[in-house]
Amino acid sequence: MCQNLKFASPKGLLTFLAEEFGNGLSCLQLDSLIEINKVVTEGIGNHSADGRFPRSHETRKIDPIRKRVHPENTFSNGDPSVARYRLLIEYDGTDFHGWQRQPNATTIQAEVEAALEVALRQPIVITGSGRTDAGVHARAQVAHFDIDSQLQDLKQLRASLNALTPRAIAIRNVCECESDFHARFDAIRRSYTYRVSTVPIALDRHVRVVVPLETNFDLMNGAADFLIAKRDYSCFCLTQSETKNRVCDIVQSRWKPGVRNGDWDFDIAADRFLHGMVRAIVGTLLQIGQKNRSVSDLTRIIESKDRREAGPAAPARGLSLEEVLYD
Repeated sequence: MCQNLKFASPKGLLTFLAEEFGNGLSCLQLDSLIEINKVVTEGIGNHSADGRFPRSHETRKIDPIRKRVHPENTFSNGDPSVARYRLLIEYDGTDFHGWQRQPNATTIQAEVEAALEVALRQPIVITGSGRTDAGVHARAQVAHFDIDSQLQDLKQLRASLNALTPRAIAIRNVCECESDFHARFDAIRRSYTYRVSTVPIALDRHVRVVVPLETNFDLMNGAADFLIAKRDYSCFCLTQSETKNRVCDIVQSRWKPGVRNGDWDFDIAADRFLHGMVRAIVGTLLQIGQKNRSVSDLTRIIESKDRREAGPAAPARGLSLEEVLYD
């Protein structure tokens, strides 16, 4: 019967395993099913080489082929106590509708939770340090989850999760943490980088945005320095956001040359960020760098607390969550 199974997507396979077999599915059966599905879906989608940022989203679909699951896939020692675990996740957000789980959309949170459910044989909910938008990447997203047993082999769990998630998601680390650790509320600083280039690019086209050659980065750094302050940044917050407190403490804001000629990186760090804030800041700074606004205009924009006064949001693909710090 198993050899007649064919799933057009990894989510279909994971759903089948959870609903049809539940805890009765052995590790060997799980391994066999995934291998069979791999064979019959070999031709589905456009497959890319194992790289940090795969081919263009215009032609590439999320690779449905998962790597082989290790046949030894039992983690719990039966301890009934609740334990909390911390994940370090890297992902290429090109083909995802952001971090947060949502109906009828492929998201990072949903993919990781589906993989955890298969690996741990029970539904798992993860909490991330923040919600990245559709198309935004992360090198160091942090998340936590609870489970009612102690996990013995975390390296093996990491390997299994990387086998069950798309190639655009990498579980960098799994570790046990304090029971009161909270990935979102315990974070004291979040760091993002926005990447641009003033010359044509190919390999970095999913993580870097091409801007006009005449863009003045000295002007933009003059404006970026003014952003280092604790104040209300409503002018850079998405209009539909329901966030009431819009005060953020920005501690870093600087453009710096990249490794290659023409590449520039904008590093920004703060205790918290509003919805769409970094992309709105970058879009406004680029207007200043292209002399469509003056540096002095930034004061009026911030004081207005009106999103319509700031520049357009910069494209999502240039933005990456780089680091989340905790006490």
